[in-house]
Amino acid sequence: MRRRTTEALTTGLAITLLIGSLALAPGSSTAQASPVDDGVTTASAATVVTHEPDAAPSGPTEDTAALPSPEAAPPTPPSSTDGSRLFLTVSPPTGVSLQSDHVGLTVRGTPQCNVSNCRLLVSTSSQPLSSPGSEIPSGTSTWPSWWAEGTTRTLYVHSWGNGWGWTKTNWNTSYTVTRPVTTPLTARVASTDHVGRSAVITGVATKGARVEIGSRYTTASTTTGAWSMTVSGLAVGANTLTVVQKIGTTTIGSSVRVTVTIDPQVVPGLVRQVDATPQTLLRGGDTAVTVAVEFTERTQSAPGTVALTAPAGTTFAPGQDTLEAEYRAGSATTWQDAPASASWDLVSGHRSADGSTYSYAFPGTGSALDAGGDLRWAPRVSTPLDAPVGTPALGFTMTGALNAKLYDVTGTVDTPIAAAALTAEVVSVDAQGRVAAVRGTATPGATVAVGDSATAVAESDGTWSTTVEGLDLGDNELVVTQTVGGVPVRP
Repeated sequence: MRRRTTEALTTGLAITLLIGSLALAPGSSTAQASPVDDGVTTASAATVVTHEPDAAPSGPTEDTAALPSPEAAPPTPPSSTDGSRLFLTVSPPTGVSLQSDHVGLTVRGTPQCNVSNCRLLVSTSSQPLSSPGSEIPSGTSTWPSWWAEGTTRTLYVHSWGNGWGWTKTNWNTSYTVTRPVTTPLTARVASTDHVGRSAVITGVATKGARVEIGSRYTTASTTTGAWSMTVSGLAVGANTLTVVQKIGTTTIGSSVRVTVTIDPQVVPGLVRQVDATPQTLLRGGDTAVTVAVEFTERTQSAPGTVALTAPAGTTFAPGQDTLEAEYRAGSATTWQDAPASASWDLVSGHRSADGSTYSYAFPGTGSALDAGGDLRWAPRVSTPLDAPVGTPALGFTMTGALNAKLYDVTGTVDTPIAAAALTAEVVSVDAQGRVAAVRGTATPGATVAVGDSATAVAESDGTWSTTVEGLDLGDNELVVTQTVGGVPVRP
């Protein structure tokens, strides 16, 4: 059982002795415990008893923070008002705890002194007054700069007191602490979804760290530190993302920035062709062929371009550098002129030298066009009399941007070219020679056959004539037919 006694030495200096494991050196006024290592988290008690103050160190070592310099000890301890001697008593702190993580240290405890100038002293030295060590603030603090990551140190938690010209420390607990290694944060764009406007960001962080990008977060692998996160809702163009790693709520290291560029993408069906009803071309004249499209999203800005290609065997009539637009609301059935405030006409037209193509700009601004609204234009197609019979098509391509998305629609409108009506009449008959002259109209360029032996080719204006020989006496019934492009055409 331990007990305390107070004696007076022959020198007149009062000391306090702890009867137990302490050994008092001959001629000395200081008792020192022999430290006994009992593991990582605790050490044997060591009590520094009343003594004359140690000399202050000349200065901090390379990993030492300077401690307060003690005042010179008075020749004799001061006296209280009742005449008794006053002595500084410092006991080991109580309730000591020490925790560490990637952020720093948290040291708690209650120092035990009989003076008000009493605090916890956390040091790398068990005897900080005689062998100053690096001091760490009690409470919660970040890792000191002199403590390298991955290195291990022993910390001693002392009571430190100063009063009546004396300074003492006392400890009973030590901790072996290794500063955790933090991994520098890395981040890169692993993949980009331009249509979905999202990106996968990956990298490496401190194991188990929380990785944040704005309000999004994930946890790095506790074994490898690898992390991955999908960021959505990105805007078209460049998106700068700031990535940080945290332990708890504290940011570790520097942030990293990555840039994700979202390219505008063609969205199928954003603009689509409607009303592709075949439209028959008139031979020898101009025919207006309508091209109509529907906008499936509401828009007030959908600038683009339109390219038209004339049906085979035809050309676009010149002088159509502007094509006026008509519109139809999504639920309406009739077309009407576009509002004056709308810029929906096709403008700045350019006709190719051979008339086979026409290209335009589509401003697509002004009045808003609700989702499901339609626009149409009607370029004039010139069809020659000798255009081949068939069903060519007018082609068009419309591309542009709508609501930060791209549209690209390609379509055709069938434009049948019918054969001209076939006519025939007998101009004259030579009964003696049994010959008859026949004429009529047909499709320009068509081959006209009269009976089994006479043929003619229709002129560019469709007229034809021929002579039929070898007729029989009496009535002769002749069948007249026309063939266009080698294909017989019904009258």
